[in-house]
Amino acid sequence: MLYFLPVLSHNIIKMLLFVKKIVDQRRQSLQQSAQQPPMQQQQQEQKLLTRTTVRPFLDVLLNAQLDRRTLTNREIFEELSTFIFTEHNCTTSALSFTLYILSRHNDIQAKLYAEQQGIFGTDSAEQLANVSSVECVHLEQMRYLEFVIRETLRLYPSVPLIARTNRKAIDIDGMKIAKRTTVIMCLIAMGYNEKYFNEPTVFRPERWEHINVNESMGLQAFTSVPFSAGPRRCIAEKYAMYELKALLSMIVRNLEILPAKDGLPSGINDHSRMDCVPQSEYDPILNIRVTLKSENGIQLRLKRRINATKQKSRVVTK
Repeated sequence: MLYFLPVLSHNIIKMLLFVKKIVDQRRQSLQQSAQQPPMQQQQQEQKLLTRTTVRPFLDVLLNAQLDRRTLTNREIFEELSTFIFTEHNCTTSALSFTLYILSRHNDIQAKLYAEQQGIFGTDSAEQLANVSSVECVHLEQMRYLEFVIRETLRLYPSVPLIARTNRKAIDIDGMKIAKRTTVIMCLIAMGYNEKYFNEPTVFRPERWEHINVNESMGLQAFTSVPFSAGPRRCIAEKYAMYELKALLSMIVRNLEILPAKDGLPSGINDHSRMDCVPQSEYDPILNIRVTLKSENGIQLRLKRRINATKQKSRVVTK
């Protein structure tokens, strides 16, 4: 694989130069706008307000301050890379394991399809497969799909381990942790803990019906934190959830997700246990490489919902 490294390095350098160019151009544009006469500035701001109430993420970073100073290009790039590149890697993991779960739970998949029918107002498989556009308002209505994603992330968090270094000595239930100690939290073990979840190896999306009600209140909010929590919570969480909903909506509307082989069990194993054994050879063998991966791929079949008689099911390994 050594021959691949120069190509990889070249691509990374090109990406860094491209991001630097965009940041420099936008910084210069904002500086020029700030030098305009007050009346012209006001007119330009009014145009932006009438067009959208959401500020571009890059503008937020360029105007942000840290310890009463503006962010450096390096700090801005670190935030951008977290938002764009790391997020896509995590989304890939979440999407793969959600498809795996749906392939083993046809009843859950049927509920998702029914939700899509209700949101887009049609029972026609052909019309549902050819929805012209999916807007944010549609994504917000996909409540059951969000439950499915959250339940998948409980069992297969995209980032299974997170680490935090405390700035001062703390006491957690009598356990004293010295200053500057790095604490590693195993999110995947938390998801299988019976103390927090009843029947943890059962896939039950309805567990998350309480979300957006008192989600951020009390210890219950920290039983499953696939996007981390607190000041270092993932800044791309909302974006990632929208992306996952859009992709899964498109897949469920167009395709039936089937197990690699008929009659396979649920395939959910308690990965927090040392003696954990896959239920079948088609179950994923987990490995942590920053994000959660499957050593033997994600094995399932896909079948078109329309013209199904003319299509052959096939095994897909990702």
